Amino acid sequence: MKNLSILINKFTLIFLVVSALFANSSLAQQTITGTVKDEKAVSLAGVNILIKGTTKGVLTNSQGKFSIDVVDKNAVLVLSFIGFQTKEIVVGQEKDLSITLIT
Repeated sequence: MKNLSILINKFTLIFLVVSALFANSSLAQQTITGTVKDEKAVSLAGVNILIKGTTKGVLTNSQGKFSIDVVDKNAVLVLSFIGFQTKEIVVGQEKDLSITLIT
């Protein structure tokens, strides 16, 4: 009986730890959207947007729009496009970004 009680306690602990991990990761995740344009306010399609320090990234669509999920509000988005200066932006509290790249 004692062994059964110990086994139940172990499974309960494992369940609580796993539940907490999944709950924290889903609560902290936020979707960042935005538009990327040049200095003349022309939308830029195909801009590469990466979360710094990861391999997670997206490209802007034909209207210069993008959407990316980030876990950390202190995440840094790195935007790069041929012929333009690379730009880094800290996500912070913003959820909809308007970004201008310069040549």
